[in-house]
Amino acid sequence: MEKERGMEEPQATPALQEFPQLQRLAMFSPATQGLIADYLAYLSARHYTPSVQEGTIRALKSFAVLMPAARQSVLYQDLTQTTPTDIDAWIEASFRHQLAPGTVATRLRVVQGLFRFLRDQGYVPQSPIRHPRHHILVPQDLPRPMAEEEVIALFRVIDAGCSRCYLKPLVNLTMLNFTSARDFGAGLSSGCTWSERDGPDV
Repeated sequence: MEKERGMEEPQATPALQEFPQLQRLAMFSPATQGLIADYLAYLSARHYTPSVQEGTIRALKSFAVLMPAARQSVLYQDLTQTTPTDIDAWIEASFRHQLAPGTVATRLRVVQGLFRFLRDQGYVPQSPIRHPRHHILVPQDLPRPMAEEEVIALFRVIDAGCSRCYLKPLVNLTMLNFTSARDFGAGLSSGCTWSERDGPDV
């Protein structure tokens, strides 16, 4: 009985045997999994880190889960039928699920790598991911404010290096403005009046 049960179990495809992580993409047909396995082998042959393969699996899983239901049967069977409109729908669904712009941009870049590989191998005429159509604007973090000591040290280094250059007057003026603004702020925080800051009338 156990033997009969074992005979009923589907045999693992060569792609699954080589890359067991493809089990997470079980919704795709064996033919599509074979194309993905070829790409993973391509990455491995070029000594990409395992994290790159993992990122590819995650991005494709996201694409598979978030694609419109009406397109699932077609794309699960043959990923090379992906169109720019399918990519539009994936991006929109990703933002509806509150994924960060950086995450969406990274996954697009990863899947773009797969489709470029498929293009180079002759499976697709061109990638369905198009620029600037599918470009994602990623907010940039503001730089960390410099502490006063760091600003002074920076200007001292610049000043030392500009002893004989035309930038020295500019550096001196900038440093003067900085120290004046610092002293002015200190005066306001200490509670002195405008007349005290201005000094006696002459």
